Parts: sequence; C-alpha cells; structure tokens
Amino acid sequence: MEDIEFKKWVQTQIKTNLVPFLKNSGFKKCSINYFARERNNIVQYLRFEIKRSKVRLYGGICPIYFPFQVLPYCGFQLPAAERRLCANGIYVPIPVQGAPSVTAEAVSQWSALESIIQKSIIPQFDKISNLDELMAASPYDVPDNDVWNGVKWYAQGVYQCLSGEFQTGIKQLTAAYHCKQGFLKYLEDIGRQFEPQKVQLDAIFSYIELLYCAISSKGFNRERFLKVYAEIVSESKKWYKL
Repeated sequence: MEDIEFKKWVQTQIKTNLVPFLKNSGFKKCSINYFARERNNIVQYLRFEIKRSKVRLYGGICPIYFPFQVLPYCGFQLPAAERRLCANGIYVPIPVQGAPSVTAEAVSQWSALESIIQKSIIPQFDKISNLDELMAASPYDVPDNDVWNGVKWYAQGVYQCLSGEFQTGIKQLTAAYHCKQGFLKYLEDIGRQFEPQKVQLDAIFSYIELLYCAISSKGFNRERFLKVYAEIVSESKKWYKL
C-alpha cells in the first residue's frame, strides 16, 4: 500500500507543480513520467523513475541522431548542497519512511528536487541549445575498443558533416563502420544477437552501416548525406518518443 500511495503522490506533484513549468520551458510530455524537448539537432530529457518508495531522476542532453545518451555526454555542474541529492549526472533518491502516509521528510525532499530542476537543471539545459554547444562541452573519454570507438567516430563524423567539414566527417564515419565487425564479435562473446530494433547501442551501429552504404554509393554528396541523416533522425526520435 505504501508504494502505491507514494507513487500516486509523486505523480500528483509532477502533474501539479512540474508539468506546467516544463511545458512553458518547451518540454513535451512523452509519457506519464518522461519529458523531452528537441532543439537544433539535440534532445534534452528528464525521466522520473518511481519505485519502492523512492524517486530517481534521470536527465541528459544528447544529439538527436543518438537513440540514447552515450556520446557526447555533458555533465551537470551542481552546487555541493545539491550534489547531495544529485549524483551520477542527475540521480535523486527520495526515501519515504513510515507507512502508509507520505512523510514530512519526503515532502521537503520533493520540494528541494523541484527547486533543483527549476533553478539549476533547466538553466543548464538552456546554456546548451544546439549541437555546436553540446559538442564543444562534451569530452570523448571512452575505452579504446571497437565498440566505443565506433560510437565515438559516429558522433564526430555526423557532426563534422553537418558543420561543414564534410570530407573529415566521411573519413570518421568510414572509421566507425570498420569498427562494426569488432562490435559483432563483442556481441558473439557475450552471447547476444544484433537487435537494432530493441537495443539502442545496436541501433547506432545500424545507423553507421546505413551511412556507409550511402557513402559507398556512386555520386554520394552532401545532399545524399542529409537525406540519410533525416532518416536516421526520424528513427532515433522514436526512442525519445518525440
């Protein structure tokens, strides 16, 4: 009973206090506890996970051509007092003690979370409003293997093609494609099939192959790239429910 009451209480707080604010900030309610907005080739999102008497808030900024937040990643610089509630990007557990009613402590913590969203997180979202700003703010500190190198070259290659360094981007996308066999070997080693419709990381490598097929075709140019890019964005947006 406690978990059910707490979940209903949190959803009421979201609906009453956060939905109007998020809508005014340009966010779309994609599902009951998930909000996202699209801005100039990027996606910004907030997702609340409510279970077992606590709330976890996940959020991020990601290129629109990624189906999830892998690269690039932009961390949130929160004050020390707020990092007590937020860890690992945005992660806020709210414990509830006592059953079945919601405690004064939970009410206080939820109020603090709303303040963090409105006064710290959304303003930082506003500082990164396009792909150029996101790429400039995001490091590429990844393991040196085919899986993550493929993801990295995909991120950089698409960006270079969009930003005008077309030939540089093509070289990076080709390098990303050459990582695919290593990725498939990785899947074989862990006993998993390649399922781009179900697994987001697999989807990225399917996008890489789609671009490489276009690159290898006769008469490939920037116009053809933009056509394939539009197809990828359309597929990627489905993961965000945009």
